Amino acid sequence: MADDSRGEWHVTSGPQPLKRWEITSTKSARVAAVRRLHERKHRLSDGAFVVEGPSNVVAGLSDGHVDSIYVTKAFAESHPDILSLIEAAATGDKITELVTVSEDVLTVMSDTQQPQGVLAVCGLITQSLDEIAREGMWVVLDQANDPGNAGTIIRTAEACGATAVLFTEGSVDPHNGKCVRATAGALFRMPIVTGVTWEQVRNAASGRRIVATSGTGDCELGSAAAAEVLQHPVIWLFGTEAHGLPPLVLAQADVRIRIPMSGAVESLNLASAAAMCLWESCRSAADPQA
Repeated sequence: MADDSRGEWHVTSGPQPLKRWEITSTKSARVAAVRRLHERKHRLSDGAFVVEGPSNVVAGLSDGHVDSIYVTKAFAESHPDILSLIEAAATGDKITELVTVSEDVLTVMSDTQQPQGVLAVCGLITQSLDEIAREGMWVVLDQANDPGNAGTIIRTAEACGATAVLFTEGSVDPHNGKCVRATAGALFRMPIVTGVTWEQVRNAASGRRIVATSGTGDCELGSAAAAEVLQHPVIWLFGTEAHGLPPLVLAQADVRIRIPMSGAVESLNLASAAAMCLWESCRSAADPQA
């Protein structure tokens, strides 16, 4: 928990007495302490990140990752249901602070141009590869650099029944504000691992086939050959929208699948391509005869 007199941030663990207070000055040290969490280096050093918007804050409360919550009076008055959830979390020792802030203060704390009235600081949610189950469908993002796409894929992965999302070294930080917002709360429910290497992915496959998307793939998504592969849990590999997967990474795949496209379209948005592939995995697993 941050000490407002110093402006530092330290996420606490275990039951703590709830502290309620108010911030009206944008020059408060606490405002600066929260604001600095929008930079990756400070998120890593402080072990915390910022969550904005009702759906993401509620998801964080349900998962128990929230340390402190900042709300405007207007939000509290217009969202009694969410305020009740916050009060319940406070009663259950799930959060340590409930801070009322002015609109100006929330604007400075926020990473968006139009804050939604509520913001939370949470402990980092990433896990190590040893902490997640080596089963089910995994999604691996190689050098993913667009936070919006990454967040959307995390959300889609949950919807399609994936058991983990992995980011290779050099990828965007999943705690990035835009990424967090794009997950719509899925960030708190989906096991996420960062900084993985391809050797680690291969060693953790546990019999699952590694499948990559490629314009020159072995078979087409939706074909009988692809469905036969996707009847079983696989590890999907996705590269950047601009360059796709590099040859060395494609060589790691057991199967390469291409997405059929019509017209003059040469490529798809990464999140769109991932959604098609993950849905097809979900469909093939649910109906092996499809």
